Amino acid sequence: MKICLISNLYAPHIRGGAERVVAQLARDLSARGHDVHVITSAPWREVGFGSTQRLEHGVKVHRLFHWCFYFNLTSGHQPFFLRAMNLIWSHLNIPFAWHTIKIAQELKPDVVHTHNLSGTSFLIPVFLRATGVK
Repeated sequence: MKICLISNLYAPHIRGGAERVVAQLARDLSARGHDVHVITSAPWREVGFGSTQRLEHGVKVHRLFHWCFYFNLTSGHQPFFLRAMNLIWSHLNIPFAWHTIKIAQELKPDVVHTHNLSGTSFLIPVFLRATGVK
């Protein structure tokens, strides 16, 4: 079965437990023989304005530029006004959602699991439904 996990952060970019849950889930599903893909955000220094794809621990990880005001791991160092603007933008982040959906359409997964989308785009589930991706 082809499974796609979409999460705002993924190892080595770790802030708390949510990223660890997704990483453990991805590794466990891969160990059980599933074709697992993770779509996640990455800082500019890692992907520029583009994306990368690598095999990490048996999981195909697609890292995309986040198209936000700052990368999610640095939010604690940002002023309140910028954090508020970033939160609003993450609800409407069309560029990230568009790139995510394009990858999902190419993958044609049997299952898509979204996890902790804050800092990416809350439009991803809407776009998934609209494009017919399961």
